[in-house]
Amino acid sequence: MAGGGHVATRLGQQAIKHNLCHSYQAFNTCYTDTGLWGTYLVTDRNKIDESMSAIQDEWCRIATQCTDIEVTRAKNLLKTNMLLMLDGSTPICEDIGRFVFLNKK
Repeated sequence: MAGGGHVATRLGQQAIKHNLCHSYQAFNTCYTDTGLWGTYLVTDRNKIDESMSAIQDEWCRIATQCTDIEVTRAKNLLKTNMLLMLDGSTPICEDIGRFVFLNKK
């Protein structure tokens, strides 16, 4: 979420500096043989083009100029989020159900 002047991501810093959006969130969904990665965005109608341009610029930068520090940080964040998803009985049951469903032959 865009939340202040000390946001770690470059996209977050741009969103704050240029007042591009109210909030944003990256997401990823893992499947057996592929995955989906993207960004949710909440912005004003007159900022849509500028916001989408900033997101596309950041995707291009990540694809061509991603640093080792950014990769390490992303891996750590993914591990943390995966563990947080298992916090509570409902997410654990969902994870078990997903495992059983996907591994049933």
